[in-house]
Amino acid sequence: SDETIGKIIADAMDKVGKEGVITVEDGKSLESELDVVEGMQFDRGYLSPYFINNPEKQSAILDNPFVLLF
Repeated sequence: SDETIGKIIADAMDKVGKEGVITVEDGKSLESELDVVEGMQFDRGYLSPYFINNPEKQSAILDNPFVLLF
């Protein structure tokens, strides 16, 4: 119902605060639920497949990397 969805969204807003992000997705069940994920998430993968140095795990393992955030 609209009231239930409103309560879930209000709860999500309380949990993430002003700087948080709320994402609404279609579910595969009839239940409405709230999942809170702490930390950072990236929507995109690697800029180039050449970054992957562990093909079995599809990951890039780096020693002492420099990270530039802008």
